[in-house]
Amino acid sequence: MPPLPKAPLLGLVLSALALTSSATLDARAQGKADKKEDGSKKDDAKKDDSAKKDDAKKDDDGPKKKDDDDDDKPAPKAEPAPEPKPDPKPEKKGPPRARWHPDYSIEIEAHGTVAAFDTFFVGLGGGMRLTIPVADNALVKSIDDEISLGIGLDIVRYGAYKPINTSSKPGLGVLAFYVPVSLQWNFWLGSRATFFLEPTLIYRYATYIDECNNSYGSACAERTKFLPSGSLGMRFRFANHIGMTLRVGWPMANLGLTWL
Repeated sequence: MPPLPKAPLLGLVLSALALTSSATLDARAQGKADKKEDGSKKDDAKKDDSAKKDDAKKDDDGPKKKDDDDDDKPAPKAEPAPEPKPDPKPEKKGPPRARWHPDYSIEIEAHGTVAAFDTFFVGLGGGMRLTIPVADNALVKSIDDEISLGIGLDIVRYGAYKPINTSSKPGLGVLAFYVPVSLQWNFWLGSRATFFLEPTLIYRYATYIDECNNSYGSACAERTKFLPSGSLGMRFRFANHIGMTLRVGWPMANLGLTWL
């Protein structure tokens, strides 16, 4: 085998050395850069830790310093206790409203009737009333009063009616029907007793049992008539819903039992 020329061999050796040297320099430069970057990160971390410690120290020192400042300040003077104000005078009010009457929706009354002030002289009979309460404490606020509306029917028999006062002719029998429509104003005097006023309008229809025209002619009273009337009354409850009612007025008076 013939020997290789020396010049090409030398060139190859130099090229290999140059490549090796360049790679070594690049590796060293990369290592220095990495170390520099790691050092920068460590410095940043140290700065952050230092800043946090400073902030924590400030927070710890702040209240302490404030407490020290508060200790240096003089204690505030105690203010004198305010004088007690006199109690205001209570407002004057009216007497308390009493409520003695029971709660009811309708009153039913059955009674006997004595009629002595109508045209037909004196008569006896009976009847009933229905009364419905419509307002409590309506007119006088300080007492227990109520307003009611009522309607009724009374049947009365007269036995000695004389259109003309004469002894030569007999008295006549008359049967009269009265329909009263009333406004009742009740005053409860307690849980048992009641006083009432009762303005009333009465419609009367009368029929003659004995023939009047044959005996007295045109002197006979008219059969139908509207009678303005009024009554005063008392009611006494002797049980929770049962009582007795007395009513005196014109042209009749009533005494009977009531349920409410």
